[in-house]
Amino acid sequence: MIQRKKLDELIHDFEPKIRKCLLQTSPDERDDLRQVLWLKLTELSTNFNSDNAPNFDEFRAQVENR
Repeated sequence: MIQRKKLDELIHDFEPKIRKCLLQTSPDERDDLRQVLWLKLTELSTNFNSDNAPNFDEFRAQVENR
């Protein structure tokens, strides 16, 4: 499970991108979409297992084999 401090950092890092993307939606739907995006980001980050993530060489091999 991701620690609270790391989750706060992740949210802080994604805040500008999410705000920019929200400008593409209607003002009436921005709050709802913002909440959904934060919920999804939180769910993904808490379920992410870095032990299963490939290193750079493994990632490059996967990309090249596509």
